[in-house]
Amino acid sequence: MLALYSILLFLAIQLPFIGSILFFILPIPFILIALKQNMTWAFGFLFIACLLTMIFGTILALPVALLTGFLGIVIGYHLRKSHSTIKIYISTVLVVLACIIVMFGGS
Repeated sequence: MLALYSILLFLAIQLPFIGSILFFILPIPFILIALKQNMTWAFGFLFIACLLTMIFGTILALPVALLTGFLGIVIGYHLRKSHSTIKIYISTVLVVLACIIVMFGGS
């Protein structure tokens, strides 16, 4: 799973036009990990993915990894708990808004 994420991230960074499409595919490995494993594994996966992001990309690509990681973990958690789609949608929107606010606040 981590190799798939690393390849997708590398392609998203190096190929700008395809990267905008791959941005929507990047949370899928996190969703699958959060569905199959517990949250400790999911956050460990996010940590390792952030380390690989700094290796393959630059420090400027780290917010993308954090955004897609948190987004995938939240979606995977709600799918595992069989929550309603409106609850998944609302929590996903709140996570994206929180990540964007933190990214703009950090810059």
